[in-house]
Amino acid sequence: MTFFLLSILFMFIGRKIGWLFSRIVLYQTRASAALIFAALWAALVAFAMRGLINVQQPGAVLRWIFGYSLGAYVAIPNYGLVDRSTLPPDVERRDTAISNLAVLVYIGLSITFAYVIPPTR
Repeated sequence: MTFFLLSILFMFIGRKIGWLFSRIVLYQTRASAALIFAALWAALVAFAMRGLINVQQPGAVLRWIFGYSLGAYVAIPNYGLVDRSTLPPDVERRDTAISNLAVLVYIGLSITFAYVIPPTR
């Protein structure tokens, strides 16, 4: 139960921080800087979620549904920030690249962290 509540709290706080940084960094800087930020954000989310999973040690269903899946949602910093149909073509490409890179980095690091960072007992 604690893992569920902490995951929901992580989601609300993570989404707000991701949107804030998206507005400040992702659409205001060069594309290369935006992609680096997106990768760093996804790495931070993967590390935080792994830490929460290690400390709480939830069952498989909670770990996958409210752990890794929720982490993937938070890892995409610009998810749901803007209506994609209103974006100019060049910004839409950046928006898609940021989303795709972030989720790929999150998945790759989540798998890596699962093997590298042992659970606490």
